[in-house]
Amino acid sequence: MRLPKQWKWIVGSGVSLLFLWLAFRKADIGEVTRELRGIRWTPLVLSAGLGLFSVAVRAVRWGCLLAPVKKVHWKSLYSALVIGLTANNLLPARIGEVVKAVIMAKKEKIGKSTAFATIVVERVFDGLTILAFLLGVLVFSPIPLPEWIRNAAIVSGCLFFIVLGLLVLLTMRTRQAMAFLSNLIKPLPVKTRSFILRFLNSFIMGLQILQHRSQLFISAIMSVLVWIPVVGVIHILLRTVGLSLPVFTSFFLLSVLSIGIMVPSGPGYVGTIQFVCVACLALFGVSRNTALSFSVLYHGSQFIPLTIIGLVTIFIEGFNLKQLDSSTDQEWKTHESTEAG
Repeated sequence: MRLPKQWKWIVGSGVSLLFLWLAFRKADIGEVTRELRGIRWTPLVLSAGLGLFSVAVRAVRWGCLLAPVKKVHWKSLYSALVIGLTANNLLPARIGEVVKAVIMAKKEKIGKSTAFATIVVERVFDGLTILAFLLGVLVFSPIPLPEWIRNAAIVSGCLFFIVLGLLVLLTMRTRQAMAFLSNLIKPLPVKTRSFILRFLNSFIMGLQILQHRSQLFISAIMSVLVWIPVVGVIHILLRTVGLSLPVFTSFFLLSVLSIGIMVPSGPGYVGTIQFVCVACLALFGVSRNTALSFSVLYHGSQFIPLTIIGLVTIFIEGFNLKQLDSSTDQEWKTHESTEAG
């Protein structure tokens, strides 16, 4: 029995409301409002620009990951990327990752599962980059950090390395992996087995980047370039709310934010960002009110410009956000059923 579609909104909104309550429960809303009213526009514009630059670099990196399958123009990459990120901002359950694959498949005539495989690799690169930042913070931090942060880093690192190992195994030992999976799914109905095997064959096509060392190296370097501007955003906005914290604080906050938003929540990571900012900045003696002011500035400077660009792109491309949400599952199945094995 399939769960109703509304469950994503109900669960996600519930999680967001819980984290918002935890973040704001002892805050002075009047003080937060006064702090925000005194903020100058210049750092906000600069932060928004750095965030959009990071997205542009992300599009270039996605092109590198797709290159072994098909060389795609940056305009198509950027279009699919900003629409996917906008879907993440406005729809629950991080459906934007699937939306990106759906749009790329439509625009460039490649398999959705092939496109999705490159997105999985992209997420692994992001995870390993963030973990490298966090490891640097844990090693060089002048103050002791809580044990839960170390544990979160260890668990996240293990998960990312396991995923990377499985992807490499699928790429380097494709025949053996497919034979093993074929035996594993034998009890399933023929139609279901056929769908799974077609999906995996197409998915493995998207992992070709793992066989190109030079492209992997370039993608790894670009992963650092994707996240450094975001570190700059955090550092600028911390200064904007009057916090003269060392640069390693910005790397630390980015790392924990990136892990924190993996928790399923409502659209746009509302609540999780606020809670993580309050919890992390408290370690450095920052008041809840100031931490919340920072979280609002950070969230708004990254959310609003990207969402506006994404909505405009959706309109120009002739897509509809509600249609993308409601038809993604059916379009995926329809497309995969017609793909060559």
